Amino acid sequence: MNALLAAIMCLLLTTAESFALKGGPVYPGGTNLVGTYAGVLIPEFDPTDPFSTNSIGIFATGVPTTGLTSGVFAFFTQGRLFLGTMEGVADPKGGTIKGILQADIGNAPGTATDALPSARGKIDAKVVPGSAFGAAARVRGTAILFVSEGNTDAEGKLIVSSTFTLAVDGFKQSDTATTPTLPTS
Repeated sequence: MNALLAAIMCLLLTTAESFALKGGPVYPGGTNLVGTYAGVLIPEFDPTDPFSTNSIGIFATGVPTTGLTSGVFAFFTQGRLFLGTMEGVADPKGGTIKGILQADIGNAPGTATDALPSARGKIDAKVVPGSAFGAAARVRGTAILFVSEGNTDAEGKLIVSSTFTLAVDGFKQSDTATTPTLPTS
């Protein structure tokens, strides 16, 4: 009986080795996120806010070999356009891009103060491999954005007038990291 048990254990151990992973760990987004990415920020429907579906955002960012990601961000809501930047980090192990979104509208007509309407928030997205036939990697995730008219409370903190929960949908445009910039005029 012991000889039979020993023979079965030898067979089991040699078979188990053939199913082992080869080549080290497999990371979800691959280990190379370097490139230029672009996408849209689409608001989720909020029945209490009629402006929630009449808004959209876009972004473009470059992910360099080292350092922070850097790019541009624009958000359109309630007939106004907010232009600004997106700064963040890319994690090759997790296949994620996380960043800060910040945009201003400029001096609003009729305002007597220097307070600017602004949109501030964060983005949390995952880079997933493209489908078959050489499709580019996709960027999927969420973002949250707080819009302020520039007014402050008694403590000097900005008063948030609208909050947007956004779905991130984008793609990798190229394998070369470029830093998109806003037009100057």
